[in-house]
Parts: sequence; structure tokens; C-alpha cells
Amino acid sequence: MKQENYFKKDRCRICESNSLEKVLELTPTPPGNNFLSEDQLDKEEQVFPLELDFCNDCNHIQLGHVVDPNFLFQNNYSYVSGTSSVFVNHLKRYADYVVNLFDIETNSLIIDIGSNDGTCLGHFQELGMNVLGVEPSR
Repeated sequence: MKQENYFKKDRCRICESNSLEKVLELTPTPPGNNFLSEDQLDKEEQVFPLELDFCNDCNHIQLGHVVDPNFLFQNNYSYVSGTSSVFVNHLKRYADYVVNLFDIETNSLIIDIGSNDGTCLGHFQELGMNVLGVEPSR
């Protein structure tokens, strides 16, 4: 497999340990939500390793490779959080849970990195929070 637009992550994303162990390897896969137009169907799509690594130091399970965000999020990326009522309801429950768990005061700032269409932040806003979303995709 030609290694283009991605690299192997050799340190834990949480604790920076290099004690990572591959625990699952699936078939290399094209990026999700990168839908092809009809005239692209005869072209070979780039695939990426799909592996899970376990950190023996902090027990975090993580993807073993990092795909270049410029490729991943700027290349026909079309996922929108708010299109699934199940996910919208999950995010509402999540916002309620986080605010209650951490006893977050009204007007606190909630920042969402990878905020997509802002569905999650909208629930925090409904709870009286100030919000800021950062989203790499167009």
C-alpha cells in the first residue's frame, strides 16, 4: 500500500508513551463520507490502514494511523451531525450529562474541536453556555 496522505502514529495520543500494541487490523479502507461522483466511479480510490493500537501504559485504544486532515476534510467530506435524530438525541443527553457532572455554571465557555455543524454546541447553548466551534472541513 502506497503511503501517501497518512503516517503511522508511534506514540500514544494521551500519554505519549511508545508502548503501543496493535490489537485489531481491518482491511484498508477509503475515508468515510468521501462520496464519489458518477464520473469518478472507474478511478481507484485511495485507502488507508484501519488499525487499533492499545497503549500498555494508560490503556487508551486509538487509531494507529493519522490521515492528513487536508485530505480527509477537504475532499468531498459530507458528514453532518444533525442529520441523525438518534445522534442529535445522544448529543443532547451528552450536554446535559457533562454540565451536571462537572457542575458547569451558566455562561461558561464550551469549546468543541471538530464541531461539524454545531449540533452538539447547540445543546450546550440551550443550557445557557457560551460556545465556540472549530471545524476543519469546509
